Amino acid sequence: VIGADVLEADRFATAAFAMGRDGILFIEQTPGLEGYLVDANGRATPTTGFGALCLP
Repeated sequence: VIGADVLEADRFATAAFAMGRDGILFIEQTPGLEGYLVDANGRATPTTGFGALCLP
């Protein structure tokens, strides 16, 4: 999880982790946060704005 405040991002990452696959939807709906989820099967799901934060 990426956000302006590292402690807030950590809190949201912990909550999202506890939610399982629904956690990425939680991050998606939270203004100011982006995230990337990899599940137990190796399936990756980023939030819609995550790619804009990655280097080319």
